[in-house]
Amino acid sequence: MSHLYIQTITTSALQTPQFYQTLGYDIKEVENTKWAVSISSIIKIGEHQQDRLGLILFDAQASSLLSDKGYKVYNNSVNDFVLSPSGVKIYIHSTPVPSLENNNSLVAGNCMGISLETPSMEDSVAFWEALGFSIAMGEINQGWVAMSHTSGSMISLMKAGMCPHQFFNPSLTFFNGKEGNPVVIDKIRKLNIDIAEEITFFSKVNEVDNIIIKDPAGIGFFIFND
Repeated sequence: MSHLYIQTITTSALQTPQFYQTLGYDIKEVENTKWAVSISSIIKIGEHQQDRLGLILFDAQASSLLSDKGYKVYNNSVNDFVLSPSGVKIYIHSTPVPSLENNNSLVAGNCMGISLETPSMEDSVAFWEALGFSIAMGEINQGWVAMSHTSGSMISLMKAGMCPHQFFNPSLTFFNGKEGNPVVIDKIRKLNIDIAEEITFFSKVNEVDNIIIKDPAGIGFFIFND
């Protein structure tokens, strides 16, 4: 099985767990590792100085699958890792996925999964195909695809420069609809969560109808009215 999550980091100055608690996540500790857990998204919170932003992939076969396709797989004495074509590091774990069930809904709304921006759609699609993912929506020549794994993991790929807004790599995408997103944006303002970008590009009347926030370490949250 293959399970994909975002890895963020925290320090005594960043206080990343508090950010996730404000958004409605539960903070759980499993085998000395902190996780921000909700009904729709799970994030590992790295606390060690060697931890970096990236993705966590629980898949015992991933290293061999990538090596067989010619990708360079590194080892940092804790786990294998690889640099994806998007530039995002992916940390590979061969251990079982921790049990992290939770029913918490989030202030940010409906999470649709992980998004990456990439300079080469072709290279990124080939990379994820090597890991057993396949295109579920979109087309390479359109500059956007969503790829899924039989385990249920999904990832969206956007061609660099396609989005008329900032893109923090990696990010989580939330879709709340035309009526729901203004409510979510209002909640975020009332919680005094810093907004990284107010987006008016898609509005015919120049209103802020989409926003981007980010966690203290730089993980992005696209909060959109799709």
